[in-house]
Amino acid sequence: MSNKATYTLKNDKALDADINRLDVNVGLKLMRKAGREAARPMVTLMKAGANVSTTASSSYTAESREHMRDSIKITTSSGSRSSASRFLKISVGPSGKHTQKAVAQEFGTAKQSAQPFVKPAGKQARGLQQRILIRAINRELKNVTRGSRK
Repeated sequence: MSNKATYTLKNDKALDADINRLDVNVGLKLMRKAGREAARPMVTLMKAGANVSTTASSSYTAESREHMRDSIKITTSSGSRSSASRFLKISVGPSGKHTQKAVAQEFGTAKQSAQPFVKPAGKQARGLQQRILIRAINRELKNVTRGSRK
């Protein structure tokens, strides 16, 4: 099970048609920029809910001072650049060595009770993310079409 939140926005047919008229690379760039903008509230909410370790362990060195909260990032990946499989995945969550800590905090362990921070952040951010995403896509579409007329 992944510790990163996955969210699917139901396609608006008009926006989908406008995006699909674009060159594949232009469409992916547009969606990546708009998606990252829409994911920012989720990052803020996840960071607010993530635990920060206040105890020093024997393996705690100057190089490992990054807390799980500090590793929460937005990542994007796209599928094949062919028009038949155009998609973009946007994930928000702790990265690297903090993924196991995040899973333990979210779901609990035999010795630690669950203290969810991913699911509550997703529920709280969902409506805001939809509004930001649609507004950002429309803005980016205007910028692209304005730039192609020059």
